[in-house]
Amino acid sequence: MAPKELSEDLKKVIFNLHKNGLRYKIIGKRIHISVNTVAKVTQKYKATGWLIDKHRPGRSSILSVRDICHIQRCAMNVRRRTASPLVQEMSSVSGKSVRKCEKRIMFSHVEWR
Repeated sequence: MAPKELSEDLKKVIFNLHKNGLRYKIIGKRIHISVNTVAKVTQKYKATGWLIDKHRPGRSSILSVRDICHIQRCAMNVRRRTASPLVQEMSSVSGKSVRKCEKRIMFSHVEWR
């Protein structure tokens, strides 16, 4: 189960109460949240200076937009072509290992009946 994210307003309330001198336990009882959550919010603010969670982009894409368009064009030109020749062609052209991405992109245009 994914952790529940706190709203920015609630984080501001937590930090303001802590700044006014209240302890974690008292803040947790007033707002009805865990003492550990209160501690993490205040410690995170002290370390970073931000109450907002920064966007986590995840892993960067291996393929550029140009590579994706090239794969789709090749797949549309020769419909009976399998993914392995496309993988070999892309690795020889761009030098990138793209086997899993290639299959996903190649079959994204297929209409299932």
